[in-house]
Amino acid sequence: MVITEEAQQMLREALSQHPGTLLSIEQTETCHGRSIALMLRGEDEELNRMKVSGMTVFMDPETDALSQNFRLFVTDGQLMLENPDACGCCGDCGGDCGCA
Repeated sequence: MVITEEAQQMLREALSQHPGTLLSIEQTETCHGRSIALMLRGEDEELNRMKVSGMTVFMDPETDALSQNFRLFVTDGQLMLENPDACGCCGDCGGDCGCA
C-alpha cells in the first residue's frame, strides 16, 4: 500500500520538532480504514515505533490524501493525532481516535 508523498511530507514536518530520526512510515488497513505507524530512532539510539492514532479520520478515502483537519502532537513519547471532526467512533480502537 502506498502512502502519498503529501502524507509523508506532512508527517515529516510534524516530526521535525520531535528528537530522533525517522526511519520509515508504514500504512496498514484497520477496521476503520487506514492507520499510519512511524519507526523512529531516538537520541538514545533505541528504536521506537510510534503509531499515529486516528485511523481513517485523517485519510480521505476518495483521494487517498491526508486530511487537513487534524493536528499531530507528541505525548508520553507517542505521536498522537487529534481531529475534532472524527470518525463516529465504534469503540474498537479504545478511544484512541479522539472521537469521544
